[in-house]
Amino acid sequence: MDNNLTSNYTKGKDVDWIKEHFRKTQLVPFCIVMVVGILANTTVIVNGIQRRRTIRHYSNYFVLSTAFADLGVVVIQVPLAIFEYTLGFSNISQFTCKYVIQTRETFQGAGIFSVSFLAFIRARQLMSYPCQQVSRRTCRILITGIWLLSYLLCTLPLYFIYKVYPDGYCDPDWGGETVRRVYLTLIYCMMLSPMIMATISYSYVICKVRNTRSSIPNENLRRKNRNVTALLISLILSCWISYVPIALLFMLEIYTDVDFYGPYGWSITGIFYVSGSALNPVLVLVTMPRDYRYCLKCKVNNVRPVGALQDPPKHRIDNVVMEYNSPQSGVQSPCTLHQFKW
Repeated sequence: MDNNLTSNYTKGKDVDWIKEHFRKTQLVPFCIVMVVGILANTTVIVNGIQRRRTIRHYSNYFVLSTAFADLGVVVIQVPLAIFEYTLGFSNISQFTCKYVIQTRETFQGAGIFSVSFLAFIRARQLMSYPCQQVSRRTCRILITGIWLLSYLLCTLPLYFIYKVYPDGYCDPDWGGETVRRVYLTLIYCMMLSPMIMATISYSYVICKVRNTRSSIPNENLRRKNRNVTALLISLILSCWISYVPIALLFMLEIYTDVDFYGPYGWSITGIFYVSGSALNPVLVLVTMPRDYRYCLKCKVNNVRPVGALQDPPKHRIDNVVMEYNSPQSGVQSPCTLHQFKW
């Protein structure tokens, strides 16, 4: 997950050249990502915590989980990369390299899984039970599992392979090319799989929103539905731009003679990789005002409830219309779609 993760101690590339190349091509973009990411993610987190008592859709806890993960990337991973490629880690202990620095990878994994699970839950609700939501307890269990899984997959294995090299790099020592290829292939397949799931899920939501737009008589409501569609498309593109280029470059580096550090592949894909942690919260803050409430009006008939979901209403959906409901209006809808805040 880290820029160094696929390297075999920089594959013989001159260390001074790498540091100079980083200063020229990546230092300024990394600093911009760090500043924007800290401000945007902090805003999302503070707003979410302040409004936690009024959140009616518990799946929005995944928004907070993603914001915490992205904040960890820009507060821990990005500064560590800047420090390593400018000053080096020659003065740190092996313990710090092995067990402290590698915790940064947990945040990247948690961010990917949180976005993917939120997309899946939203698509599932539209596909099956639009008037029901996943319970608070289920969401908390899933989020806890996401962070635990991210630690077990992205951080724990690195405890056994990282060490400080004489030139000041905290890099992996794989011990063999086969071990390196197997582990890294699994990691980057794991990285792309949630992105594919999120793309399929959000694509379904986009189609559903676009199809219901024609049945809404109010132009203002149709415009807001277009904003939802634009946001979800932007999120899909953000995910793919952030993770796919660097994953493809890593796979080429593993199975071909492509040099990970040259000429500009590492610089461009590395910037894309960390930029998602700043871009996602910016998309939320720019696109979705606080008073957005999208809800579903349903004709109801009796139907057997699903026990796994909280407060299941005893009806089924015959007709679905997207509507806008401002919290200031005081109008309560009989059933609601998830607040599109991510």
